[in-house]
Formats: sequence, C-alpha cells, structure tokens
Amino acid sequence: SCFPRNTRVIMADGSKKPIQDIVVGDKVLSGSGKPVTVIKLMKPIENYVYEVMAANGIVETTPTQSFMMADGTWKMLQDFGQVEILKDMGPLIKISYYARLRVYDFETDGENSYVVDGGMGKGGFTVNGGCDELWEKEEA
Repeated sequence: SCFPRNTRVIMADGSKKPIQDIVVGDKVLSGSGKPVTVIKLMKPIENYVYEVMAANGIVETTPTQSFMMADGTWKMLQDFGQVEILKDMGPLIKISYYARLRVYDFETDGENSYVVDGGMGKGGFTVNGGCDELWEKEEA
C-alpha cells in the first residue's frame, strides 16, 4: 500500500505535504479527522501504480492500498468492484494502469489512517497507513 512521489498528504493543520517529504513525528490528518503522528516510514520500493478516478478526485496508488468506503469499511484497490462509493470522494468512475514507479508509505499511531489529496479541491481519499506485514509482502 503506497503512493508515488508528489502525492499530497493532508497534514493535521490542513496544509499538504508531498509523501516523499513526510518524516517521523509529522502530524497528519486521520480518516476520522483527528491528528495522528507518523511513527514509521516505509523504505521506498518500485511497484505497479494505478490511477483511481472517483467523482470528486483522482489519486495514483498500488493495488494493495486500502481505501475507506462511504459505509466506513475498508477495501483494497485490487478488490474493488464496478460499483464502489469512496468516503468523501463519491462513486468510483474508473481504475486504469498508470506506470511502474517508486512508491512511499508510512505508519501512524492510533487508527493508522491518513488522507491524501484528491486534486480537485473537494477533499481527499481516506487510506490505511502501511504496516510491516503488508510491506514485507510487497517487497517479496
């Protein structure tokens, strides 16, 4: 579960920071709207990246990235069906292969979620933070 460079993470103060510039100790906005602290960074790896287009935004990510759905459940991109409604971002429009790129991720304390900017000024995608178990599978 990761994002390519220049994906903007929404910080706890509402500002946005490129994911590759996130450091341990940064305060980011969690999916519940509360600030959480970055406790661990993933070593950047190369992975396949897909563009996810929803009604209210677009983001590029890996197939194993989990998104929060409108009903509060989590679902990995690779498990999306044709009809999905993402929290705050509305209905899924399409998923398309983008490129193989270097990707970044991090883990937070608390609920281990954060928000990435959707690029259309309408909020962001709520996503799960990384964890050692998933990172080890991606690097394998």
